[in-house]
Amino acid sequence: MKNYDTAVIGGGPAGRACAEKLAAAGVRTALVEKSAPGGRAVNSGYFISKVLISAGERYGAEAPHHLQDLVAGRKKRAQSSWRSDLEEAGVKIYRGEASIPAAGRVEIAGEDELELEVENIVLATGSRPVSPLAFSRAESQRIITYEEVMAGNWLEVESVAIVGADVEGTEFASLYDRLGAGVTMIEQKERILPNTDGEIAKFMRENYDERGIEIETSNTVEDFEKREDKLLLELEGGHIETEVLILTGAQKPVLPDLGADLELDFDEEGFISRDSRMQTSQPGILAAGDVVGGMSSASAAMSEGRVAAGTILGEKTEIDYLHIPYVFFSTPRVTGIGLREEDVRGEDRFAALSLTFAHNLRALAAGEEEGLARLIIDEMEGTVVGAHLAGEGLEEVHGLLAAAVQEEIQLQRLAEMPLAQSHTFGDNKKNLPPLWRQRSLMR
Repeated sequence: MKNYDTAVIGGGPAGRACAEKLAAAGVRTALVEKSAPGGRAVNSGYFISKVLISAGERYGAEAPHHLQDLVAGRKKRAQSSWRSDLEEAGVKIYRGEASIPAAGRVEIAGEDELELEVENIVLATGSRPVSPLAFSRAESQRIITYEEVMAGNWLEVESVAIVGADVEGTEFASLYDRLGAGVTMIEQKERILPNTDGEIAKFMRENYDERGIEIETSNTVEDFEKREDKLLLELEGGHIETEVLILTGAQKPVLPDLGADLELDFDEEGFISRDSRMQTSQPGILAAGDVVGGMSSASAAMSEGRVAAGTILGEKTEIDYLHIPYVFFSTPRVTGIGLREEDVRGEDRFAALSLTFAHNLRALAAGEEEGLARLIIDEMEGTVVGAHLAGEGLEEVHGLLAAAVQEEIQLQRLAEMPLAQSHTFGDNKKNLPPLWRQRSLMR
């Protein structure tokens, strides 16, 4: 039996962020991870997807021939960084499968066999992909999820159909387009990227149309028939033939074994219920990351992990999803934060400004003038309350716009900041104040 103040179960983005914050504050913290350093996120999740996307952008159709060495090398460095950062922060790492027989107790089975007695437990055990359709995933039937792709399989195909056209679906569409495959996206809702700003979604749809990526919206896959090395997909009102079907957009939580006396509540989809401070219905147990459902991204998971740590430390911070930035590693990139035009439509105090990259010398010089920036302005306060962008070079302004929204920076101040030229603003930035004044309702 070993004693700690807090045990964090799961070493992905949420668990790591939580453990590091607690240890930095002097809290005796143990982190239990059942897989390799970094958890599923580093070893078979979003980190690997970014390696694949980077390889596709660099090598195109030749990318699969470089992947084994690329993935192995970058994963090893990420694992090393993960472990060293946690250990330097003072976190004790245990390797094994955790179970929680009762509040305040954690049993570990595996490489490290022991029992922990703690005051608080943070569940950050993540989620796994499942099928959003009436039939299940089955690699033998050529119906897969990101797990099979992250393992380096199904990359050398001539055609792929993707269920879902949100972040995961558009990233896969961009990857396979780079690899030279014919791509079809099938989205149940009326448009792709249904949770982004509508004009950004429209821009991305037009970009995909120009590149020959097929898109079926307001549609779904009702059934399939396997024909040797092909799939015939039955849609509402039509058929599609493809080599492989990738399922995106549906997850189920990964949970440790829980004692029968624990009073944890779950939502309708099986995710752990928690409040805005990441507290569950069981005193002494908090939860963060994909195991609680909701906004599925590394940024959101890390924010939830830090809020959970803050709750243990006595802070009153609550999770604020509106001000968590997002980024999609599609081609072109998509990023944003804050309110969308859809959120404020009909409210007189807000205005939506659109800026294209076409008049920006920096973007023109790089040959990347296809881009759109959308700013949502509170005209009563003169502040930026939302920023959503699509195009290349967004990393040059992503942090600035996130800070502008989070800190409620005046649009006038943003326009006057002496910035190095970027794809997004650069020469365009000087046009912001006239555009704002032209739309202003202030008296």
